[in-house]
Amino acid sequence: MLALLSKESGAKTNSKNAVVEDIADFKDFKKLIRTKTNVLVLFVAGVKEAPVELKVFREAANVVRGTGTMVLIDCMQSERKKLCKKLKVSPTAYIFKH
Repeated sequence: MLALLSKESGAKTNSKNAVVEDIADFKDFKKLIRTKTNVLVLFVAGVKEAPVELKVFREAANVVRGTGTMVLIDCMQSERKKLCKKLKVSPTAYIFKH
């Protein structure tokens, strides 16, 4: 269900990290949704708010790499606040969207 986003789509990922974290623009998010069929997005209100969920999210991404795409969006970062507002997401700690 979840996996590593290919570098062809312009996303930066680390070989150790299968979670895409560099989506900050609505246009990039829409492109990701159009090109990938199985996307799980974790919206968090700061990485310190949900440390256990982030750990499990990252482990799951590594286990199921190649099957889908996992995206982490921190709604407290300045450039991602606009994206969260546009998607009408306001997590108190975290929200998953598929």
